[in-house]
Amino acid sequence: MNRAGVRALLWLVALALVVTPALIGSARSARPNEERAHLVTRLLGPFSELAAEVQWIRVQSAVRSGRSELALSRAETALALDPSNSEGWRFVAAYLGLDLGSPNTEPEPARRRALIRSALQLLERGERTAESRQLLALWSGLILMTHAEIDPELEWPTGTRGLWTEAADAFYRAVELGSTDAEALAHAARERAKD
Repeated sequence: MNRAGVRALLWLVALALVVTPALIGSARSARPNEERAHLVTRLLGPFSELAAEVQWIRVQSAVRSGRSELALSRAETALALDPSNSEGWRFVAAYLGLDLGSPNTEPEPARRRALIRSALQLLERGERTAESRQLLALWSGLILMTHAEIDPELEWPTGTRGLWTEAADAFYRAVELGSTDAEALAHAARERAKD
């Protein structure tokens, strides 16, 4: 591809990144309008994955600068552009549930619970379109297990046992979806739920 072609491609990607958030909707919505997301993906065609990759670079930049709302907004756009990207879904959920939802980052238990629930809902959404559904189910379990281990002040509605039980359920779902890594974790979480 010549220099003019590369320049035109970069302009197309830049235009997509500017227009896409308006077409997809606000990142604050509980679930983006999937029809609009599919429309954008169809309009961009083979360039949607490239536009998503550029958007992930912008997500990382916002994360590094401590602008979590901007990072999450950009991540919603990237996920809408490439909804099959399992690693993208995993990254955003881990950012919500383990980084922003950490007791070291967020001192308020109610806010941590909300962040964890958002992460779990995001992973559930991702399971509908991602290539590696078992990875996302596994990460649901990992987020729950981590908080069961490190966050005794979380005040999860079903308590620490409930966190372990939900983690076990997520790991068993990952096994059903084909994960070979989740079976031992599921058994261990089930045992911890009995304590």
